[in-house]
Amino acid sequence: MPRPTNLVATILLLAVAPVALAAGWRQPPSRYGPIDPIEAARGQVRRAVTRQADGSQHALLTALRQLKDPALKPLFQSLVQADDWPMQLDGILGLAQLDGRSVEPFLLEQIRDARDRSSAIRAAVGLELLGPDEATAVLQWKSISPEDRLVVLAERMRRGGPADLDVLRSLVDHESPSVAGVAAMLLAEQGDSTALDVFPARLDRLEGETRLLTIMDLARAAERHRVRSVMPLLAQIASDAEGDRNAALACLSAAFAIDPAVALDLWGDCYARETTNAGRIRAAILLLASETEVPPAAFDMLDGGGPVLEALGAAGRSIATGEGSAAALRAVIDGGHRLSITWAMTALLDQPPEVAAPLYESLVRSLIESRIPPPMIPVAIEACSRLVAIAPSRLRALLEEAATTDEAILEALLVGVLASESRTSAAEGAAPLLGRGGRRCDSLVVLAIARTDA
Repeated sequence: MPRPTNLVATILLLAVAPVALAAGWRQPPSRYGPIDPIEAARGQVRRAVTRQADGSQHALLTALRQLKDPALKPLFQSLVQADDWPMQLDGILGLAQLDGRSVEPFLLEQIRDARDRSSAIRAAVGLELLGPDEATAVLQWKSISPEDRLVVLAERMRRGGPADLDVLRSLVDHESPSVAGVAAMLLAEQGDSTALDVFPARLDRLEGETRLLTIMDLARAAERHRVRSVMPLLAQIASDAEGDRNAALACLSAAFAIDPAVALDLWGDCYARETTNAGRIRAAILLLASETEVPPAAFDMLDGGGPVLEALGAAGRSIATGEGSAAALRAVIDGGHRLSITWAMTALLDQPPEVAAPLYESLVRSLIESRIPPPMIPVAIEACSRLVAIAPSRLRALLEEAATTDEAILEALLVGVLASESRTSAAEGAAPLLGRGGRRCDSLVVLAIARTDA
């Protein structure tokens, strides 16, 4: 079949003529007229660069960023000049993600509102888009809040850059207990534990939500930065029989990242104290998700806890022993528990294609047959995306089935196809569906095919 026109021209047009395109978007082609797939694709990209009242342009731009398509560079460059700061941030992040480099500090500094700029810094850090040199440039800004300074300095240290002991010491008495605590942890890692030694006393004076949020912030920072000096405090919180269970699990998660052997002992005690089935399941998944070689016997505690826990225990033992993983993971997925399935999707990344592909197919089929609750739809879409790479023939059969079942489901699966990094297989799977769905389906098919020209 003839290949659709590459979308580079469309993207360039979007970059230089936003006013004309916006006017065109307000006058869409008739819904019931013939569908031009290229115009359908243009319509979706026009929507992405036009601010929507419901904020839906961000989801579209996030999807475009994930394509990492060099042809999108003019689009992202144009968004950097947008008046709407979320669109401006999408442009900044999109440019950085195109070639895996760091964000441009100068562009971050151009975001006018301080709160928006702070959100942008955290987004860049979360996406691993702020390298040591770029962090140093941000730290030299004349106007940067203490909170942002700590976030950026911590990221520079994590990425192998130098610490700044003077800055850390200036923050250990900050009015925010989270800022003070994280600064004390990082300072202790540099050999000065004075502030961390006295911080538990400050933590004990906190109550309610303030205490919980502070602990959660400390645990996240300790996990991200692998702060060994804070292990005694994490262990104390995780072992507190009267303490908040959310705080205990957060500290356990950090402990597994820092000292797995100690964390495993803490986990057993924490699990035994759980009084609700939901709490036990969360603790079980925390153990399964830890990057730790857990002895098979540790999962025996899950036996007798009900179908979900027993399935998780069997899966944990199978992975620990390397035997029967396919059947055990299928039991977890067939159990239908959302958090358990989310963990199973992570575990499947380490399984060979002959084990993973049938389970991905099962998830996609459950979506096609409307046997899946709405919160699980993103998981099925991710399963579809993975099938593109490891079992394209299975995927093509599923897409054909969806095309005769429900247009909305077909559209969801095409989103998964488009998210795959296996561009050729994605195009080959999507191409036969051109003209089989509505405008949005056709636009996704065109994008999938056009990506192979980039």
